[in-house]
Amino acid sequence: MGKPYNVILFDVDGTLVNTDELIYQTFVELYKKYIPHKKVGRKDTLYFSGPPIKKTLLEEFKNVPIEVSLKEYHDISYTKYQSTVTLFEGVKETLEELKNKNIKLGIITNKLHETTEYCFSLLGILPYFSSNLICSNDVTRGKPSEESFIKA
Repeated sequence: MGKPYNVILFDVDGTLVNTDELIYQTFVELYKKYIPHKKVGRKDTLYFSGPPIKKTLLEEFKNVPIEVSLKEYHDISYTKYQSTVTLFEGVKETLEELKNKNIKLGIITNKLHETTEYCFSLLGILPYFSSNLICSNDVTRGKPSEESFIKA
């Protein structure tokens, strides 16, 4: 019999937390402001939940300084978290079961540390990960770089 797992690392967006609506609504507002003639559908924004937000903003809003688009993204998205972000079905129960089995839980995400803590607090899952969050601003290079995994 193989060795049992004693640590499990999770991603956030699209794994534990459904942020598709948040990302969609945030990008719709950004496009309205910076590229008003561009129309985007929900499917167009699904890709944005994977790569680091800086990379996506640099590609999508080439004529906007990254500091400006990043601040705008965070300002808009923070106002939408409470109404758009949800846990996927069964997540909380699964985390509780893993905790009861003394399995350490960790997060590796391209989200900012502050944003991840805010999201997890809203959803009631921060206590499962409070000391095991490796976020984009905790490392020099985010995922898919191995740095996050080594640090975890």
